Amino acid sequence: MARVFLSTKVADYSKWRPIFDADVARRDRVGMRQVGVFREAGDLNELVLVWETDKSAAETRSIVNQVMADPELGVVMQKSGVQGMPKVWVAD
Repeated sequence: MARVFLSTKVADYSKWRPIFDADVARRDRVGMRQVGVFREAGDLNELVLVWETDKSAAETRSIVNQVMADPELGVVMQKSGVQGMPKVWVAD
């Protein structure tokens, strides 16, 4: 089992969250189960998102790379107010 950690900043959490929630099918298709969405205590628009998978870390990293390269995801991220490129890491 691998875990995926993603850190990002959004312009406005209250605008970002419904768009993120509506995009759950993309994550479900690749087997990423949400563990949590965490907000920085000092800046509520600074986020860490965590998912888990049943796949190895190598398989998960490959899947994450494919998902992050999807142009459609880029449109969703822009619409939701994601600022800059999120940092993603995979852990065993």
